[in-house]
Amino acid sequence: MIKINQCLDENIKLKQELIDYKKNNILLISDGSYSLLKYALQISPYYNKITVLPPDYIIPRLNENIMNNFKIIIYDLKDSGYGTNDDINEMRKYLNKGGNIIVTHDQWFHTTYKGKSYELFDAILTNDRYFKHCNKIKILQNEHPVFSSFYKIDKNDLSISYTHAGYNKYLNKDYLNDMVIELDDDHHTDYLLIKDFGKGKLIYWNSGHELPITNFEEKLFINIISWLYKLNNN
Repeated sequence: MIKINQCLDENIKLKQELIDYKKNNILLISDGSYSLLKYALQISPYYNKITVLPPDYIIPRLNENIMNNFKIIIYDLKDSGYGTNDDINEMRKYLNKGGNIIVTHDQWFHTTYKGKSYELFDAILTNDRYFKHCNKIKILQNEHPVFSSFYKIDKNDLSISYTHAGYNKYLNKDYLNDMVIELDDDHHTDYLLIKDFGKGKLIYWNSGHELPITNFEEKLFINIISWLYKLNNN
């Protein structure tokens, strides 16, 4: 049975929250306005504890020692995002050792932020971007295990809520090798990007501009975390 540990009081010491954490935990960074947590609680059979911490509290504290307590770190759905951590070297060490980070929509790709987390994707931020709101996608890697790791996803039902490109521009075309799903917006905008990062995975899931997300997106999210779990337990 999954236990929920919600810490929304910034005065609670993080050390106390980490005492009984196990390595297969999820950290959900969320302000609670629209939480992905309910999907994991209702559906995912894998994790024994999911911890929710507010962005203003946890993001400034995301050093390697803190991150190493979690198997997966997820930035919740939030249009315009929460902001980013300035010290990407700590994230890099966490990922290289087998940690996993799932970033949604604008979380790292918004020009109002001073953080550098987007550099982990070998990207820069720019205001010179093409924006077309789109609710259609194309699957580029049909055999990727995220389509079958928990649900057998019906690839004839690919409806998503409207989203659009971020302010990110990749420095080279290597990111195309990591593109699992793209927006059908005539510009090959990334919708699901899965980047190998040392022993870990860095995932960009471009959902969260318009809510609620669709049934397909709910299933895709559960499949992503299920796949990550299986990778770390083989």
